[in-house]
Amino acid sequence: MLRAAAEHPGAALVEIYQNCPIFNDEAYAVLTDKDTKDDHQIRLEHGDPIRFGTEGERGVSMRSDGSLAIVDVARSARRDCYFTTHAKRTRAARSRSHSSPTV
Repeated sequence: MLRAAAEHPGAALVEIYQNCPIFNDEAYAVLTDKDTKDDHQIRLEHGDPIRFGTEGERGVSMRSDGSLAIVDVARSARRDCYFTTHAKRTRAARSRSHSSPTV
């Protein structure tokens, strides 16, 4: 992950969460605890819609003004919402135009 960020031709951000038992013990428990992590982590996979939650019940949808919103997948699917898809960008991908927005 760090190597990919370093080799990326644009800006890249990598967050490293390290527990400090003295000053903020368990500060990131919501992200690491097996009972809660699926509800709070968004794992990006190339080409897949951005979904999260224990059953993938929440997603990221693009509003008509281009802003993003967290939505309930079941309710939004009935309203024909557009779900954003993660696309790993490569040098070749940046030179082509895409018909669908990516995050």
